[in-house]
Amino acid sequence: MKKILVLAVLLAGCSNDPFTTPRAKTAFDTLRSVLRKSPPATQPSAETVLASTQGPLVVVRAGSTGAATYLLRISERDGFDTYTSSDRRTITLRNGMIEETRGLGNDMMSTRLEDSASLILTRRAGTSTREYSHLTGEGVTETLRLMCEISVDGSSVTEACSGPAEITNSYVVAPDGYVVSSRQWVSPGVGYIAVQQLRR
Repeated sequence: MKKILVLAVLLAGCSNDPFTTPRAKTAFDTLRSVLRKSPPATQPSAETVLASTQGPLVVVRAGSTGAATYLLRISERDGFDTYTSSDRRTITLRNGMIEETRGLGNDMMSTRLEDSASLILTRRAGTSTREYSHLTGEGVTETLRLMCEISVDGSSVTEACSGPAEITNSYVVAPDGYVVSSRQWVSPGVGYIAVQQLRR
């Protein structure tokens, strides 16, 4: 049976902890209700989740298992959109590119992606640098510094990076410079996840 995590996200207020807002609680309750109504050993369809929720919605699939996770936004600040699951695992996106994760285990604590993003979001080929900081099994933050080649084929953009790790991220970029679909590397332990924007 595929494991499903339904993730809820709404606009946050002024609180530093988006989980404490009434809207976040409402989102968690709504998504748990969607799960309870689904038959055993099945996962709700994208259409069902779209009809049962409000706000920006994303579906995430784990690279190795293909398990589906639906996410709604709970926080938006300075261009950073934070999405969270009903058990408070979070992914933060900026223009559809992953900035950080929490609760996944071998988390991406942060990344310096401005150099790559300036090319990817404008669909331009070129060379960039990229840094990933992730949490090891010992709880230590480790940083990888990579050199990346950006190639473009219409709306499809590929970011091939080399250095201490060899990774290839792929993106579909809308005309307004937002990543609407992607396969992005998180960390050595998590590997790749696919992210698709269902509702912006």
